[in-house]
Amino acid sequence: MSLQQATKEIEHANHLLHVYVFLNEPKLLLNITEHCFKAMEATLHEFVEQTAPLPLSSFSQQLIHFKLKVQPKYRMDPEFGRLMQDLYILKKKQKEAPVQLARESSVVLYSDAYEEEKITHERVKMFVEKAKLFIDEYARIFSHG
Repeated sequence: MSLQQATKEIEHANHLLHVYVFLNEPKLLLNITEHCFKAMEATLHEFVEQTAPLPLSSFSQQLIHFKLKVQPKYRMDPEFGRLMQDLYILKKKQKEAPVQLARESSVVLYSDAYEEEKITHERVKMFVEKAKLFIDEYARIFSHG
């Protein structure tokens, strides 16, 4: 993935967020979340490519490198690392959830143990805003011109 792909993903997420406002279709919240994760994952990959001495293939390795090396070096908001981890966990929960219910302008994921994870419009809007900031932060740090 590239920064260009990250930008496309976040633009798509932003578009779906506007569509959600008009349609109020809770299932769109899952799609928006997925696009935010892909945008942040692509940007994370770009950060790692610029800063890691060796290639790091797994998301977990890249996230650890980012939290321990990149964030402190560039004095970045620790929220970026936490958000990527939250989105990754949310993606796993969504994939593994045997039950997903649309309820009251939100989606609720239930695990096998009936643990509940609620995805709301406000939460997804925050994902989009933070993902945009993350992409902008990369561009600010590594702008070549």
